[in-house]
Amino acid sequence: MCLTLGISNSHSNDNLPRTMVWSVYDIGASGYNEASAIAEGIMKKYDIRVRLLPSGTSIGRLLALKRKRVSVSFLGTEAYFASEGLYDFSAKKWGPQDLRLIIGRPNTFGIAVPADAGINNIADLKDKRVAYVTANPSLNVKVLGIMAFANLTFSDVEKVIYPGFGPTIKALQNGRLDAAGAVPTGSAVYELAASNKGIKWLDMPEDNIDGWKKLNKLVPFMKPQKEILGAGLDENNPAHIGGYNYPNLTVYAETSENEVYNFMKAIDESFSFYKDISAVMFKWKLELSSGTPAEIPIHKGAIKYLKEKNLWNEEDEKWNNARLKRLAILIGTWKNFLTNNDHLDGEEFKKEWLKVRELALANN
Repeated sequence: MCLTLGISNSHSNDNLPRTMVWSVYDIGASGYNEASAIAEGIMKKYDIRVRLLPSGTSIGRLLALKRKRVSVSFLGTEAYFASEGLYDFSAKKWGPQDLRLIIGRPNTFGIAVPADAGINNIADLKDKRVAYVTANPSLNVKVLGIMAFANLTFSDVEKVIYPGFGPTIKALQNGRLDAAGAVPTGSAVYELAASNKGIKWLDMPEDNIDGWKKLNKLVPFMKPQKEILGAGLDENNPAHIGGYNYPNLTVYAETSENEVYNFMKAIDESFSFYKDISAVMFKWKLELSSGTPAEIPIHKGAIKYLKEKNLWNEEDEKWNNARLKRLAILIGTWKNFLTNNDHLDGEEFKKEWLKVRELALANN
């Protein structure tokens, strides 16, 4: 399904294509809502059309980018996993992807439960029904990391498999599920909060040093954050959950510098048209949503624009160069691994790749 978000009557911009297509999270996810808001803002500023291609899976969103069906993909943590050749991306047809970030806003993630479920902390998830979304390592590994606070894995809970994110929140509301990972600002979780079930976010306290060490072994890019924006949250009722970047506006490294530069400029210059569409959109302000650290290296076109805005410094350059070096090692290792292990397949292939991958990183 590809949704078209109208044509504006604004002035033209010869540096932007007349039509843009973006792959995004499925309807009901916060990533979809934010992509819609940015598209609306750009179309108010410029006379172009934006089409959204929703997908409930990480593979679906990135595959559209890989096959050039879209020019930009709004990714979650799958951007990191794809660049690292991990989880679903350790399969023979994937491997480390040469991805680059344009921009990605600061965001939070936690495990949501119905307020009336009697689940008060992470340890209470034992033997409860917890959502697992197929082909979505971005979501699943964060849920696994959070459960690690209480030394739990998916083996300690009743893992309920769903084909996409949206149905998991509906299942919480309908009593078919006890817990699901989510971003607090998604429209689906607001519906849960407004229902007779209500919503509760399981705390991940910053002072739980041991818990955070366990989480960071699985999710190295996540950090403690106090969230007051989102379903069931405000200044008087915050949640102590995990912070990271989402959505990540992602392209492949081969995308031209001018194309990315002009797109980032459009996002920045149309900010006033979309910043008030929802409570979270202010976080797309360039000063908040650009730079490093990030899940993947920053694209040279984005860097060019950030330098013009004095938002790129020596520390950013150092971080990005190190991340590019790591990615180059992984891509080179993958090419050699394919040449020498083409006879392997399935889980045997993945298992051997992970061994070789770890060795290559350790030696560099």
